[in-house]
Amino acid sequence: NIFSPSLYAEEPKFSPWMQRHEFEVFHKAMPKNLYPVIIEAKSLLGDGVSFRALVIEKPSKGFKYTIQFGMSDRQFKAMYSILVNKGYVLLHHQEITLMGGLSHQATWIMNESGL
Repeated sequence: NIFSPSLYAEEPKFSPWMQRHEFEVFHKAMPKNLYPVIIEAKSLLGDGVSFRALVIEKPSKGFKYTIQFGMSDRQFKAMYSILVNKGYVLLHHQEITLMGGLSHQATWIMNESGL
């Protein structure tokens, strides 16, 4: 079970690499007490782009986050402005050149402290 508590409780590990659709299903199936703190992408020759995540336990019950992956440079910049204005803080960001263009993966958390 990819979401086994023992898998993430003491020594967090990355999920397997997945195609975009598989990663979306993986994220939707994630237990409510977990979240993907890091999302990475890589290009596989002849197999498109794959994604994986480092999943850890949320620090509190009311913890809010959002993720984006496979975004273009323009999409990332637009989301950056929107999410900062909503009170989110960029926790992790990966920018990688894939198949001739930039791809951005990001994890955002709600800044509850008002800082």
